[in-house]
Amino acid sequence: MAVSQFLVAQQFWLQLGGGTFLIYLGIVTLGEAFMQQSYFAENIPQEACPDPAFGASLLTAYGSTLLLTLTNPITILSFAAIFAGVGMAATNWFDSGLLVMGVFSGSACWWLLLCSGVSLLRRHITTDQLRWISGGSAGILLVFGISAIANLFS
Repeated sequence: MAVSQFLVAQQFWLQLGGGTFLIYLGIVTLGEAFMQQSYFAENIPQEACPDPAFGASLLTAYGSTLLLTLTNPITILSFAAIFAGVGMAATNWFDSGLLVMGVFSGSACWWLLLCSGVSLLRRHITTDQLRWISGGSAGILLVFGISAIANLFS
C-alpha cells in the first residue's frame, strides 16, 4: 500500500522524467538510425560482421538479459505498482507465488515469441529496411514522450 501511495504522490515527476527520457531515447535512436548505419553499411563489408548470437552461449545471453530485466527500475516500479494494485499484501503465499509464476510465464512466452519472430525475419531485412524500422521506432518514442509531457499540462 505504501508503494502505490508513493507512486501516486510522485506521478507528476515520474511522468515528466519518463516523457523526457522517451524523447531523449527517440532522438538518439533517430540519429543512430540514419547516421551510424549508413557508415557501417558503406565501410564494413557484411561478411566481416560476425553474428553476435554465436559469440556467446545461450546461458550467458539468458543470464545477462535476466539481470538487465531484474535491475531495470521501470520494471521494478511497474510490477510493484501492479502487485500493490492487486492487493498482494492481503493474500497468502500460494496466491502470491501463483501471480509471480503467471507474470514469469507470460513474460517468457512474450520474449520467446518476439525472439523467434526476429530470428525468422532477420535474414530477409535489408539495411535500408532496418534503417526505416529504426527511424519509425524512434518516431513512435518521440510521439509517446511528447504526449506524456503534454498530458501533464492539459
